[in-house]
Amino acid sequence: MRVSIVTCHTPDYLIGVNNKLPWHLPADLAHFKKITTGHIIVMGRKTYESLSHPLANRSHVVFSRNRLKAQGCYVISTVDELQTLVGNRECFVIGGAQIYRLFMPLANRIYQTLVMTNELSGDTYFPIELLKDEDWRVIESYDYATDKKNKYDLRFRLLERVKSA
Repeated sequence: MRVSIVTCHTPDYLIGVNNKLPWHLPADLAHFKKITTGHIIVMGRKTYESLSHPLANRSHVVFSRNRLKAQGCYVISTVDELQTLVGNRECFVIGGAQIYRLFMPLANRIYQTLVMTNELSGDTYFPIELLKDEDWRVIESYDYATDKKNKYDLRFRLLERVKSA
């Protein structure tokens, strides 16, 4: 199983407020769609519940310790179950914070969008303690400037693990 993390956060690692994204950024949504379409996306229950509907052309895997009815999704509770389901394919972990913590040690890549502002507040943060600079190298990076549809500058980065987990 190949694990990639997909995250969008501010420089202070904010990822959510009241189980929602603290921003609406069509450029990031398009980037997310490009990365994940045709693949397996892995999320926690709260992230699943924050979606208005299952995302098109993606297999959804929801981690939950409780029984959960998630139409059109695989519901599992262990990494071993995910390994059996995914096999040698790549899966994209899309949040939330607890799921990032669970999968960060297994991740080979991070697709990171930085929302270049510190003016937002929230209640959920990416687990920065697991993102050690010496373990990752930036292999791609490009900026996207604020426009009519995107209130904040963005930096899209692809990080690759340089040490084994």
